[in-house]
Amino acid sequence: MTGYKINVQTIAVRGLNIEPDDHQFGRIRRLYVLPNYRNRGVGTKLVNYLINHACGYFCGVTVNIGRLPVEDFYSKPGFQTAGPDKSYSHFLRSTK
Repeated sequence: MTGYKINVQTIAVRGLNIEPDDHQFGRIRRLYVLPNYRNRGVGTKLVNYLINHACGYFCGVTVNIGRLPVEDFYSKPGFQTAGPDKSYSHFLRSTK
């Protein structure tokens, strides 16, 4: 897991691992931006970085948003809703 820093303060973290149910996909985990830094593009930069990085190794990425109100956030880069039988809520296939 790595973070995004301004000066010496970590303002955001994110993680990426292998999707447990489908090893062809990477899974975005633990994306968090401090409240004072939200709506400034930090989360978007982190997700775009993860997508680009993951698609060099996987056929796409997944995320499980649970009950968080972030569906619009993930739909902007093109994530689609997964079926109810999946361990993830959304996925994005690589275009590379």
